[in-house]
Amino acid sequence: MADLYKILYEYIFGLFVVAFWHGLLGISFAFFLKLINGKNLLFKGWAYGIGIWFFSYVITTLYQVPELLEISLHTSVSNIIGATLHGVSLGYVFIYLQRKKRIWVFLNPMNNRLFMQYEKAILMKSIVSRQQALYTRIRRYLHS
Repeated sequence: MADLYKILYEYIFGLFVVAFWHGLLGISFAFFLKLINGKNLLFKGWAYGIGIWFFSYVITTLYQVPELLEISLHTSVSNIIGATLHGVSLGYVFIYLQRKKRIWVFLNPMNNRLFMQYEKAILMKSIVSRQQALYTRIRRYLHS
């Protein structure tokens, strides 16, 4: 039973490490998008994932890590598939956020002024509509 708990703790620890690592990769992808424009995010996400995969293989080859010198074809293909899924999912997440207008300024720093004017117009519209509703209530109260 103690071995079962040890295995469970190892899986939980591994899950948190992988989630933290993928979070760091997502943050670095967001900073990478600041340098370039926010178009073709699926392709850029895929290229980013494949680039991370390639970079990790280059590092293990350059430093001649003994346990990773001989990598089977099955392992390489599964790592490419994982990198592709990670990169494409990053692209989809950023497309979703861009459609929600949450990170439009972040992805397109050149449109910062335009976005701020858009946000200001929405804010002013809501303020004006509230003022009009208040004036309507006051008029109704005074005329009744």
